[in-house]
Parts: sequence; structure tokens; C-alpha cells
Amino acid sequence: MNLNVWESVQHVHHKRNTRLYVTDGEPLMAKYQVIVTQDEEGMYVVECPSIPGCVTEGRTLEDALANIREAIQVCLETRRELGLSPTVDVYEVEV
Repeated sequence: MNLNVWESVQHVHHKRNTRLYVTDGEPLMAKYQVIVTQDEEGMYVVECPSIPGCVTEGRTLEDALANIREAIQVCLETRRELGLSPTVDVYEVEV
């Protein structure tokens, strides 16, 4: 993913569903919440609700989480290329 630091900060700094961190010399990174479910066939399905359409799966939980990391990177790059906001706001409501 080729976002420069300023673009990354500008796009995700105010999102409620991401957290940014920078450590000595390390690249800017964001943490995204993901939802994990298991389908009828036992596959782990993982989606990132703050990035529309960002969904993947894996045979094991570890595989599914590795796949969503890659999917998030690809989705963010694609949304940037299309001129779309990288994420949408996701809120928590009490019922």
C-alpha cells in the first residue's frame, strides 16, 4: 500500500473504528475491527465493517485473519485509486 503518512493520518485519524500508532521509526499502522463468523461448512468468514465489501474467508481462524489483513490492504488501495474515502464510520448503539 503506497499511502504516504499524511494521507493515512488524514483519512483514518477521526474514525471511531480505527486506531493509529507510530513507534520509533516504525511505519504508521492502523488497527481495524473485524467480525468473524463460521459458515455451515466450517469456513471462517471475516469482514471489516468499516470498509464496504471487505470480506474474506479461511479454513482456520489463523488463515482467515491473515487473509483479512491482505484484503484490507487491497481494499484501501483500491478505494484510494477510485477516489473514495478509505473507510466509513461504524457506530455502536445500545439496544
